Amino acid sequence: MVTLQEADLSKLELLLQKKIGEKDRTKKEDPKFDEIQHLLSRENNVEVELNRSISSFEGQNIISCDSSNTKEIIVSLAKKILSYGKSPVLVLTSVNYAVMQKLLEEKDISQRDVFIMDTVTKNIFNEKDTKQIKFIDSLRNLTQLQIKMLKLIEANSNLIFVFDSLNVLELYHDEKIIFKFVYSLVKLLRRKQLPGFYLVHKSKSVPKLTQFFDDLIEIKRVA
Repeated sequence: MVTLQEADLSKLELLLQKKIGEKDRTKKEDPKFDEIQHLLSRENNVEVELNRSISSFEGQNIISCDSSNTKEIIVSLAKKILSYGKSPVLVLTSVNYAVMQKLLEEKDISQRDVFIMDTVTKNIFNEKDTKQIKFIDSLRNLTQLQIKMLKLIEANSNLIFVFDSLNVLELYHDEKIIFKFVYSLVKLLRRKQLPGFYLVHKSKSVPKLTQFFDDLIEIKRVA
């Protein structure tokens, strides 16, 4: 038999549980709670690192970073470039356009404002070029990549190029060809007065590659 005192305690426990649930729900619905969650996110930590390391979008820059942060760095760079009223051109070597479009969409970045040069997809699917996406047969065909870059530059203004990891080139070419290609890219963008950012993962090639660039930007690993 339940006593009056026990019944009152049960009601009190239910009331407390309800209040705690309402408090947790209110906390999660509170914009300040979402803001705090964002501030603690990996993406935001990458943005903080970029803002600390990149004060302006000028010249040709090599970014030394950890491979685990490549996607976040590319997306954060795209977001930062757009905030300056410029159009990012993402030259992809380690992910395809579908993956990158999904990442951009998740960050509310309009695909109409971003150009993509995909060197990955055409090895698998025979995709056709669109206004915003250009497909390169393979990283073996560096001449085709340069030609399509030049056509994009001639048809558009206010571009800033972001190159996915240069390390992927090592799978297709020897060091001499890679250095010659990088030098020609840097020379092209300098002639057209367009900034460029080139991601490279920590490797023996970094010290040698720095000779071609105006600045070396080191982004520490963000877990």
